[in-house]
Amino acid sequence: MAKDNRLYSQALQTLKKEIFNGTYPFQSKLPSEETLSKTLNISRSTLRKILKTLNGEGIIESRQGSGSFVCNKGINRYIPIIIPNSDPTNRMMEIIEGAHHYFDSMGFSPLLIPSDCDPQKERELINKLTAEGHRNFIIYPSSSSSNNSFYRTMLKEGYACVFIDTLPDGITCDYVTSCNSLGGYEATKRLIASGYKEIAFCGFPNPQISNTIGDRYSGYISALEQNGITPEASYVFMSEDNNIEKFADSVAERLTAPAVFASTDLLAVTVLNRFKNSNRPLPAVVSFDNSILSESFDLTSVDQNLYEIGRAAAEILHKRILNPFKSYEHIFVPVKLIERGSVKPGADGKF
Repeated sequence: MAKDNRLYSQALQTLKKEIFNGTYPFQSKLPSEETLSKTLNISRSTLRKILKTLNGEGIIESRQGSGSFVCNKGINRYIPIIIPNSDPTNRMMEIIEGAHHYFDSMGFSPLLIPSDCDPQKERELINKLTAEGHRNFIIYPSSSSSNNSFYRTMLKEGYACVFIDTLPDGITCDYVTSCNSLGGYEATKRLIASGYKEIAFCGFPNPQISNTIGDRYSGYISALEQNGITPEASYVFMSEDNNIEKFADSVAERLTAPAVFASTDLLAVTVLNRFKNSNRPLPAVVSFDNSILSESFDLTSVDQNLYEIGRAAAEILHKRILNPFKSYEHIFVPVKLIERGSVKPGADGKF
């Protein structure tokens, strides 16, 4: 029985690969059962089981008296990549470029679809795409908790999904993200190396919305503790909602630490602008993302290799398409601290 299952899985993967790489083009007729079973070195009964699976997935269409034909429904060459937004300042297009580099060699093309950071719109877009025949997705969730039952159902129903950046809570799946904890550690360590012992953490959005922020916070705590610094609860600022302007106002009013690790470049810039507008001395700042904003505002920032995140996600998705039964993969892409002018050496002290 185990041998039969292994032969079935291997032959299914082989036939899928030949369909996806164009050996059997769209609308073409597959060879006869006799020819295919000999080519794949399997029994006719195992082949019929494979053809039934491919037919159920919409990859082939069986026509009585005519044979089996490759159809478009299960092999849409456009792979939807669902992202929160397409704002050029957050480098989302680098993810698309990385995915396109891998997909292009396989005959696929990425289809960029922004969800506007709206979990409901995210569900509606995916439902529309599945109704059109799409079965394979790269998803950058707008939240780590809002659509989890929806994602779980997708995976249970056999859709191939790779999640990037934000891991849906409680779901076992393919996942690609930056080494966020390491980035938080390196950012905080950089401030410590400059003589700061009182270092605040500003997290936006809330870790309940994005667990990547929670990972960056974990790195911040680890760096403090490993350098003999006791974390201070009064130096930790976590947003309550998605209103970054309101959160920045709150941070600027209450911040007394002379150094800050901000979870994103956008948050760092928004908070620093509050200090500039009130003519207050600026804290030393390290942020995360290395976006256009970090260059414009001379921020030391943790760089994410978003191109590699997109490329790795595309590769994992392709492997999942070829073999739906393979083990799930978690890829953590290395980060790098980019030095700029927002960290000045100085004695530790409050404003």
